Amino acid sequence: MSQTTDSSLMKQRLRRNRIDATDETISVSTICKRLEPLWPLCLLLAMTAACFLSGCNSEPSTAPEIKVTLEVSPDPPQTGQADVVVRLTDTANQPVSGAKLKLEGNMNHAGMKPSFSTLQEAEPGTYEGKLDFTMGGDWFVIVTVELPDGSKVDQKVDIPGVKAK
Repeated sequence: MSQTTDSSLMKQRLRRNRIDATDETISVSTICKRLEPLWPLCLLLAMTAACFLSGCNSEPSTAPEIKVTLEVSPDPPQTGQADVVVRLTDTANQPVSGAKLKLEGNMNHAGMKPSFSTLQEAEPGTYEGKLDFTMGGDWFVIVTVELPDGSKVDQKVDIPGVKAK
C-alpha cells in the first residue's frame, strides 16, 4: 500500500471518529478533538480539587476568643418572655465590655418563627434582655457579639426542655 493510500485511509477513519488498533500513530490534535467534550468536566474537577486543598477559606478568622455564658430565668425555662443574661469573658477570664449583643432563638425543628432580642450591658461583661419562647420544646439561641473593634463572634447555645405553661 502506498503512503498516500495509508494517509487517506486514516483520514477516513478519523472522520468516522474511529481508529482501529492497527493504526500506529495518532496525532495530538486528534486526541484533543476526542477529549474536547470532557474539558468542562476536567476544569470543574480541577477547581473542586483546588478548593478542597486550600480549605475554601478566604482569610483566617481574626476574632478573639470570647467565652459566652447564657442564663435563662425562670430555670427551667417556660413559654413566654424569659429574662436572659449573657456574660462575656476573654481568655484571661476578664469581662468583655462595650460589645453589642443580639439573640436569635429557634426551635430545634423546622417551621417555627424565630424570636429576636437585643441585649443591653448592665455591668462590665454582663448583658441583659428578654427572649420570647413561643412554644414548649427544645430551643437553641445564637448569640451574635459585635466587639468594639468591629470583629464578630457567633455562639450557639442549646436550651433544652422549654416547658409549656
